[in-house]
Amino acid sequence: MDIRRLDYQTPPNGRPYALFLTALVLFVVVSNVLSAWLGTHLSILVSQFGIILGVALIYQRTRGPQAPRWPSLRRLGASPAILALVVVTAVAIGLLANVLGALIVELVPPFQVIAEQYREAMENLLLNATPFEQFLGIVAIAVAAPICEEVLFRGAILPEQRVTQGVTTAIVVNGLLFALMHLNPVSFVPLAIIGSFFAYLTIRTQSLWPAIIAHAALNTANGVVLPRLTEGMAGPEESASLLELLAAIAVLGVVAFGLWWLLAQLLGRSGRNERFSEPSPEGI
Repeated sequence: MDIRRLDYQTPPNGRPYALFLTALVLFVVVSNVLSAWLGTHLSILVSQFGIILGVALIYQRTRGPQAPRWPSLRRLGASPAILALVVVTAVAIGLLANVLGALIVELVPPFQVIAEQYREAMENLLLNATPFEQFLGIVAIAVAAPICEEVLFRGAILPEQRVTQGVTTAIVVNGLLFALMHLNPVSFVPLAIIGSFFAYLTIRTQSLWPAIIAHAALNTANGVVLPRLTEGMAGPEESASLLELLAAIAVLGVVAFGLWWLLAQLLGRSGRNERFSEPSPEGI
């Protein structure tokens, strides 16, 4: 797949999906090859920057002059107070996503194996590793993934979607593509919600920074802080009952979507809800 040909030979409504498939295939192939050579920690970093970020930047540099304008990396897109609310909202959505994942595992028993494999992978990435490997794992989760994935999904793919799709469709589809990229059926629905939130932030602020900051906050809370907290609480493990999971989802759902609603009200006052499908001679 030649990234340089996507913008010129693919119909406008197919460009975001061609770009997504290119990144997905290259990431899966290259990360598996590199893992055998460099080990898990380094291969994740190299794959994130070399493939996820690389595909987005190459596409951005080779697209035609009539290509849609990317959201900005030159301004934050929101006030510090709103960005603080973005962080809190992202963490709340991340906690909701965790409980949704647990509910899915409870309802679909075959997914328990996948969930256990993912848990072991995270432990090997951050807990059962040398201090240097743990540092690399934290960088991969809290820095590399937020930057690289946001540049690809919200920087490159989302503007292409907006050429032919309305705001709501673009946000939902972008979230679905983000979930597909992770190749984890247990987390598909939670990741789709998370990806949609990041897409919403990008469209409302016309900047990549709110989504990057939200992504970093969510990953740090779910991927770095929570595993260490649960490790410190080691003891007999009892899975929550279905009723307990539903109650937790109800509470966290009200909190997370309530914060999202409040954020929408504050962002709405800034008047930054323009459609970014206009050509721009500038890069990001």
